[in-house]
Amino acid sequence: MTLGVATAVLGVYWLIAVLAYFVSYTEDLAALEGASSAVPLHNPTGWIGARLAHLTIYRGFGWIGVLFPVLLTYMGVRWVQGRPVKRLYLLVTLAALYFFSTLGGVLAQLGLVEDLIWCGVVGAAFGDFLALYIGKVGLLLSWLLLVGGQAMAWGACGKSASRLLPLWRLRQSRMILRVL
Repeated sequence: MTLGVATAVLGVYWLIAVLAYFVSYTEDLAALEGASSAVPLHNPTGWIGARLAHLTIYRGFGWIGVLFPVLLTYMGVRWVQGRPVKRLYLLVTLAALYFFSTLGGVLAQLGLVEDLIWCGVVGAAFGDFLALYIGKVGLLLSWLLLVGGQAMAWGACGKSASRLLPLWRLRQSRMILRVL
């Protein structure tokens, strides 16, 4: 229970730091990127919170990096309640980090966004790497393909699988095996 409380408090602190970073990152960017220590910070969580938020958002995954402190808070609350953390939430969070950070990199490659707060260094690097090999149009089409495939996979997990992908149903696959 103590670990859960500590995790939840750390998650809330990190969440406040990240939300404050969205408001004050333009003023704090010089100080966080290594300017002299005379530059004041505007983040209410102090140097540690501002630096943590900077590493999460600007140097990390972009605006979608807000999911890290939300997930940490969720984990702490679940542990305090004595309940296990649902793996599905962890997987969805990781998938969202990848997809939306990559989307920011795609938009940066297409010239639609210029600030790293949209994609972070991770999304920009991934977008640059893919654009080198498949070009900007291929990058946009591959992201759309990934999102479409993920939507189909998530839909296949629910009851709508029988409507979306009727050949994947267990009964039909047994019928096909009988015919063969």
